[in-house]
Amino acid sequence: MNTTRRQFLAATAATLLSSTSRAAGPNDAIRIGLVGAGWRGGQLIPQFAKIPDVRIVSVCDPDSSRAAEKAKQVADLTGVDSAKVETDLRRVIESDSVDAVVSATPNHWHALAAIWACEAGKHVYAEKPLAYRLWESQQMVRAARKYDRIVQCGTHRRSFPIIRSIMERIRAGEFGRPIRARVVTRKFRESIGKRSEPMPIPPEVDYNLWAGPAPMSPIYRNELHYDWHWMWETGNGELANNGCHMLDLACWALGQEKLAPAVAAVGGRLYWNDAGETPNTLVAYYDFQPAPIIAEVHNLAEKPGARKAGEYQGLQHGFIVECENGTILGANHVEVRDRDGKTVEKQTEKEGKLHPANFIDAVRSGSREKLTCPVEVGHISGGLALQGNVSYHLGATGVDRFDRAYNEATSETKSTIDRMLGHLDDLGIDSAKSQLTVGPTLTFDADSEQFTGARAEDANRLLRRASYRKPFVVEEVS
Repeated sequence: MNTTRRQFLAATAATLLSSTSRAAGPNDAIRIGLVGAGWRGGQLIPQFAKIPDVRIVSVCDPDSSRAAEKAKQVADLTGVDSAKVETDLRRVIESDSVDAVVSATPNHWHALAAIWACEAGKHVYAEKPLAYRLWESQQMVRAARKYDRIVQCGTHRRSFPIIRSIMERIRAGEFGRPIRARVVTRKFRESIGKRSEPMPIPPEVDYNLWAGPAPMSPIYRNELHYDWHWMWETGNGELANNGCHMLDLACWALGQEKLAPAVAAVGGRLYWNDAGETPNTLVAYYDFQPAPIIAEVHNLAEKPGARKAGEYQGLQHGFIVECENGTILGANHVEVRDRDGKTVEKQTEKEGKLHPANFIDAVRSGSREKLTCPVEVGHISGGLALQGNVSYHLGATGVDRFDRAYNEATSETKSTIDRMLGHLDDLGIDSAKSQLTVGPTLTFDADSEQFTGARAEDANRLLRRASYRKPFVVEEVS
């Protein structure tokens, strides 16, 4: 299918004109088209399928075997064998039988899937990070507003009652003034391999549709699926993968509703000699005032031979808000510690289905105000990760460069970098300082959402993809 954007818009014009932001009736089924039938898509299927009066009517993936597998999952859950299998997401978006699109595609498809869906009059549940590049995320926000669509970002902890409650308490000053926030993402992963010859594309995969906006480059890793996260053409690394969940919560706690005014990152891809490109160890500093955010992301084992990542303050994945009168930690739980570090409160919750239900409630009522994570919020949390990546991209290695940056860092950032160096030393990585990429401190105008200062031209160039492969072009939304 070689539909151009002009043809696509012509084909969907009638749908758009007849499907303004009217609310669905209380007894009307909301018909879902799932695009992206991988690991996350498989998680979302039961979360949506179990919501009353919601039907998953189509499942799409450029890997036809995965689309068929997930359609069977729908049938097994619902007892209704009616989910249509597609390989081209444009067919789902164009369909008159779809009210809302649930997008769990690879990152490089996020913006295009959502924008096309909005143009076609569909509401969108968009997985995080909101987009592959910040400029694309901006277009998604514009599309949601222009076409009056309800667009929810999939940072699902925004819908956890215990998280919402603790955020209200932090922002009300119950624990005193926030001093800083930390993001901890320590997720053990393994090498993705490094082939001497390109991987043969499986016959069940339409590689043209899989690549979409990205180049159809040869693949030298061992697996096509999921490990795209660690390639810059299609993914954004762990900072934007799992890290953006906690960046979102840290921002929320601090009351920050814009991107960071300055950012710097240091890290690298060490220990593995594989085809991956994104860092597997990284520290990023976001110079929010009066309370900054320090993020640390690691994919390596805590020690040689281990099959798990280490912890920091009892967390492998979570946020920490250090306040004058106590510390709050959380992820799928909330823990409050007093000034002496004693736990005085702890609650646990893992209700991922609450976020899809919130989206459906907003769609059914026609009220975007009901969303717990509207597109504008997802733009900030995903954008923070992308800011950190820009600093990393513009970095360079060298002991002298590392030492200069380290000496200019805040004391708390130094202690975070020291933990990273200690971890690498535990793994037997010699001369880690010489191998780490040290990114520049970049200043940023949060109103215009453009980098400023000495490296502005280079940094702003990285806010969008240099070129798109036709016809999969993200165009400016005016």
